Order: sequence, then C-alpha cells, then structure tokens
Amino acid sequence: MTTSLPAHAVAPGDLVDGRYRVVELIGEGGMGAVFLAEHVGLSKEVALKVIHPSFAGNGEIRARFEREAMASARVEHPHVASALDIGELPDGSAYLVMPLVRGPSLAEVLSAGPMPEMRAIEIGAQIADALAAAHAAGIVHRDLKPDNVVLVPRDDGGDHVKVLDFGIAGLSGEVEGPSKALTRVGTVMGTPGYMSPEQAIGEPVDARTDLYALGVILWEALTGRALFDGGDVAAIVTQQLTTTPPSPNEAGARASLALDALVVRLLSRSRDDRPSTAVEVRDALLAMLPETRPSWVGGTTTGVAVPRAALPTIPSGSAPLVTSLRARARQLTARFRAMPRRAQAIGSAVFAALLLVLALTVGDRADDEEVAEVAPSAAAKKAEKKPAASKKGEVDAALVEQLTEGSTRSERLEAARALDASGVTLPAYVRAMVDMELAKGCAGRRAALEAIAELRDARTRDFIERWGAMPKRGCGFMKARDCYACIRDDLDRTKAALE
Repeated sequence: MTTSLPAHAVAPGDLVDGRYRVVELIGEGGMGAVFLAEHVGLSKEVALKVIHPSFAGNGEIRARFEREAMASARVEHPHVASALDIGELPDGSAYLVMPLVRGPSLAEVLSAGPMPEMRAIEIGAQIADALAAAHAAGIVHRDLKPDNVVLVPRDDGGDHVKVLDFGIAGLSGEVEGPSKALTRVGTVMGTPGYMSPEQAIGEPVDARTDLYALGVILWEALTGRALFDGGDVAAIVTQQLTTTPPSPNEAGARASLALDALVVRLLSRSRDDRPSTAVEVRDALLAMLPETRPSWVGGTTTGVAVPRAALPTIPSGSAPLVTSLRARARQLTARFRAMPRRAQAIGSAVFAALLLVLALTVGDRADDEEVAEVAPSAAAKKAEKKPAASKKGEVDAALVEQLTEGSTRSERLEAARALDASGVTLPAYVRAMVDMELAKGCAGRRAALEAIAELRDARTRDFIERWGAMPKRGCGFMKARDCYACIRDDLDRTKAALE
C-alpha cells in the first residue's frame, strides 16, 4: 500500500519571488520536494527545495530550512553545495535555492556493490576535504550518509564529490537531549546507522561525529553492504553502543592494511579513539593513493593527477648508466662519420627537418595543458621563506591586486604561486582565483570557474575578464590552436553569473 504525498506548494511554470521559474520536479520526500528551476535574470539552472504545504505552519521544519541555509552558506568549498537563497512562499512555507548538482548519489552507486579501493579512497578523501572546510567554519554536518553525497562525473572519468543537506547541521559542541536527537516531527534527525554513538544518545557532538559517519561510508563502499542493518532505530543504536563492528577485511573486503586500519579507527565507539580532524583523515587517505598529486586538494577539484613517475629523474648511483649512454652516443657518431658524404648530407637534412617540426609543434607553450611547471618562480621561492602578507597572518593586498589586474598571464601566475605558497588562509574569492591560475588542464579550470560563479563575488570580475580576453592562438602546430578552447563557454557562463 502506498501513501500519496501532499500536493506541492509550487508547480512547473510558477514564478517564485519573481526570480525562479519552476521547470520540473526532480525529487521528493516526506517533508518536501526538490524542483529544477531557472533564475530568470541569469538564465542559470538551480535546485529549488520547498516544504510540503502540510508542514507550512510547522516552525521546526521552517527552522530546519533556515538552519540548512545558514550552515551551508558559511562553507565556501567546491565539495559543498552551499545555499544560494532562501525565501517564503505564498502559503507561508519556505523555499531554499541550491546549486543544481547533476550526478548519481553515492547511495545509488553503492547499490551496485563494492567499489574499487582506489575509487573509495578518492571519494573518501574528497568528503573529508569538504568536512574539513565545514569544521573550520564551526559546522558539524550530523547527517552525513551516502544519500547526501553526489558524484558529479569529471572529464577524466573520475568523481567530483558534492556534499549536500546541512539541514540538521549544528555548531560544534551543541547539546541535545536523547529525544530530540532521534525524532522530531516523525523523522529521524540524523540517520540510524550513520549517527555516531554519542549523537544517538544525545551527548554533545563535535567534528568526530562526522568522521564516524565517514567511516561507515568507507566500510560500506569497500564491502558493498550496510554496516548496521538490524531492524528499527533502537536495534541499530543498541548495536552501535554494544558491539564492535568487524573491519572491512574481516567482512570480506580486500582493502590495504592501512585503509582497513583507518576505517577501524573511524568506527571507534569512543570519539577519543577516532582521528581528531578531517584534515588528518584526508591526508591519511591521500597517502594511500599512488604517487599522484590530486589538484583538488585544499579547495579546488580538477580530477587531474600527474604521476610523479612521469617526470624524468636521474637516480642516485646512476653513474654507470650515464657512462653507458655516452659510450653508445660515441659509437653512433663514429658510424655516422663513416657513412658516405651523400648519405651524411641526407641524414643531416632529415634530422634538421625533424628538429624544425618539433620546435614548431612544441615551441614556447608555457600556457599549454601538456607543459609541466618544473621550477617555482622567484616570487614563489620568496614566499616560501616569508609569508606573502602585509602583516603576520594577513594576505598581501599587492599580490591580490597583481592576481586580479595583472596585464599578462605570467604576472597573474607569479602572484598566484606566491599567494599559494604564503601559508596564509586566503579569502574564498582569492582562493578560487589562485586555483584557476594554478590548475592544469580543462577539468581543473572548469572546477575553479564553477567555484567563482557560485561565489558571485564582484571582486573576481576583472580577473575573469582578463581570462576571457586571452588570445585564441598560441598552442599547437604553428601556435594556431586556442590554448583555452575547452573553457570558453565556461568563462562566458561565469561572466554572466558575475553580472
């Protein structure tokens, strides 16, 4: 027997607050619904969350909406879907506007069974990165679960994580009684099986309650089944409080020993036995990846990883190898000199032609995606020794101005490197511009542009204008290719959002 949900407060075609045109219903639950909508002024698609009319007069549900808006708006991070707007509908209920995130939820992906260890690690590290930003803002999510994690497909086939639904988020150290922790308006505030033991019994919560939930998510990603699946809320909470769950490998997973041990720590019943911060968890997960440098860490998500092994190195103790190569070169030179003069002339001409083609093709491509930056700039080296700040702990305004208004790419890149190396916590809009400059490849720049568009900070407008004015030539054969063809549309959309 199915129970029909209440009629929605809005319908396709409605114009909400004169700004949001409702397009279609994309999801619903017991307390509300989510619609695809369009901001008519910006021609930008957004997600519009509304409360069911039957709850319109319920102050607690309204407070939950307002809490979600305030909590997520305080966390500016590419892995967090921050609230964009909140308002009231004619029936007295509330609406909440969020970025439109396209992709399957982690719950949908896990329904197909366990995932490869490396994918679980990358997803877990990105969730931890989002939690680190939330915790730094004094926000504890308190309802982290696979349904609240969306995996946006990246250009390289990987996953770009977005953490959603801060509807029951609270400040660190907030206290609630057992009855409020478990049930309100007929719904669980926090999801059984993902709530930490201390949250389930109404003790004060802190950042480590989210780390417990991340441990459950990683356990389920590695094993392909639910960690706590026993009956009602009371039965699940009893399991959490009285039993020690098996490690992923004890449950049949084939994870590395390091990952298996980390998940066990995250699932500790005592919060004091868990890792203390999300940053610690993120860094531990990253250390388990192959020797790559995921460029999304610390505020940007590109999905591009450059293998260190791809960079040429001369290992210590390689003198015999170098000697051998030199001897081989002398042999080839002697053979060349022994050839008839006509053959030497033809060979030299062919070799010269190949060098010319190589020079024209590669050329000076400092802005091309394939070129790796090897040595840091002088400004970056200076910043490593002395933070780029006018006062201790402050961002160097001159560098921010150079980043925003630099007339050449090299000037802006130099400022970005210096700011990135300064060790100073950068404002969100500066961090987004730095990430844009330092990103390698299309995916990284798209992610940075998305972050800039979501911030809608007018201080980034000149920066985006200069990127849009970059010449459409300069890469490839005869430098005739547009180095930034893949992000031209993204630049236009970002400019429109800033306007």
